[in-house]
Amino acid sequence: MATRAKIRELVREILSAHNITNAPIDVERIAKADGATIQYRPFEKGVSGFSYSEGGKKIIGVNVAESDVRQRFTLAHEFGHLTLGIKGLHYDQGSGLQFRNDVSSTGTDKKEIEANFFAAELLMPQHMLVSDLEEIMKDRNDAEAIAEELAQIYSVSNQAMNVRLTSLGLFSIA
Repeated sequence: MATRAKIRELVREILSAHNITNAPIDVERIAKADGATIQYRPFEKGVSGFSYSEGGKKIIGVNVAESDVRQRFTLAHEFGHLTLGIKGLHYDQGSGLQFRNDVSSTGTDKKEIEANFFAAELLMPQHMLVSDLEEIMKDRNDAEAIAEELAQIYSVSNQAMNVRLTSLGLFSIA
């Protein structure tokens, strides 16, 4: 299992290699540059995306029926699986197919925990987020409004931003 520090360093290397210094992060460009083919298609209910890696071939599938911010998170999550070395076919839980559900969202599967952390770090890099948070806090002090503004800047959902800010100990949205 990769540690959070190793994942954070890996993401910093990826961002540096692509000369990315501010949000929003162009995850699609990064994944394609890494050799991944991205397929945007409607999937059955409960499937956000999939990744496949075998013999140098990399494919990421993203469910177009979900919101744009959810699609970005799914793309980053599945790219995380590929980057962290998950081989074969991987769907987001179950027998062969991994469906997104209440169990998968609890984060008890180590590969899902890693991919979720990778996605959060890639979409909302800690070093960028801290800097942007400090800048926004010069003009505002309403935590909810700050989180919403950051969510817009990073092109993520308000929920994803709230979780990220809380997990980093930056502040908590009640």
